[in-house]
Amino acid sequence: MKLITDEELANLIKAPDQVSSKDYVVIDVRDTDFVGGNIRGAVNEPLTTLEGENIENLSKVPSGRGPTAAAKYEEARKALYPDEPESSASQIAVLQGGFMQFQSRYKDDSDLVEDWDAEKWGTDKDDQGGQHP
Repeated sequence: MKLITDEELANLIKAPDQVSSKDYVVIDVRDTDFVGGNIRGAVNEPLTTLEGENIENLSKVPSGRGPTAAAKYEEARKALYPDEPESSASQIAVLQGGFMQFQSRYKDDSDLVEDWDAEKWGTDKDDQGGQHP
């Protein structure tokens, strides 16, 4: 499974020739922990709402919501478009370190993170991480 670093995603979001929802889509699969901040323009689609789980494929995926959701999406896409050439299929990447790592680096950059609320994360604005309650 392809991984994308927080720096690569930040560069993609800020690239003048890339348009969110046209050239790329960030799908945030967090549940209630979506409240309190997210990657700018992200679509919240909690993992619990994704359909078409393929147990055999998912058992080969490393644990975590991102990789699990990516495997579900890939399986569903293949079912919907069985004749789609591999080269034209959507590229799927999982954010390495997830939102926790991304927000610890970019939470103060409003071009990259929106709706940031330090109280929801149990941190102050200058803290570099923290745990969601």
